[in-house]
Amino acid sequence: MNAAAIAVLAAAGVEQLRMEAQSPYLLIAEHAGDLVPAPWRDLGLAAPYLATHFAVDIGVDALTRRL
Repeated sequence: MNAAAIAVLAAAGVEQLRMEAQSPYLLIAEHAGDLVPAPWRDLGLAAPYLATHFAVDIGVDALTRRL
């Protein structure tokens, strides 16, 4: 995989919210979603595990958005 492909994957994996906010805090919700970039397909996990904590921190996306 070349640098350009890696940059595209990295950009697709980031969502910035409330860029206009004046807060001194930065919240990072790494592992908040269950989307796996195509090169890694299913992370080697059986399908039932992709909806569990093996693949995603369940609830952290909603919590971060509320905060």
